[in-house]
Amino acid sequence: MKHTADKPSPVLINVQRILAGILILVTLIILAGTIYALIAKPGKKLPENDPVQGTFIQADGRIFTGIGRIRTSTAGTQPAAVIITIAFPYDPDDKSFSEELASRVARFRTETSRYFQGLTPDELRLKSEDELRRDLLGRYNDQLRLGFIDTLYITDYMIIE
Repeated sequence: MKHTADKPSPVLINVQRILAGILILVTLIILAGTIYALIAKPGKKLPENDPVQGTFIQADGRIFTGIGRIRTSTAGTQPAAVIITIAFPYDPDDKSFSEELASRVARFRTETSRYFQGLTPDELRLKSEDELRRDLLGRYNDQLRLGFIDTLYITDYMIIE
């Protein structure tokens, strides 16, 4: 009895060759990307984990924007709504202070709300932006132990009646 081996069809052979070519191409692309990432950009560092969320880089350091937009109300018989967004510069190299800032966001928000809830809309209109900044800066610095904030920026401020 003769044993004959079944030969695969020419179509199956062509499909196998195409799939092998695709596999080789994908492998080469992954290898080239790995080599490029390791060799082509040796001076570029991966970003470190920053404990402070909500920051953006400026030319001389970073600006902390993690407090976000605060919506609160004022005191008085006819309270108004206050919307304010606060930011401030900080030293990104001071890791302990950066971590303290991140942990104090809820307190900063609470202190801001308390400040505005203690004033009527008329009293707020009489205060200049510098006075608001000074008052809030003092409240924020009272919450900090490992450093202090030098400057406070008010990026949005509205009183809505």
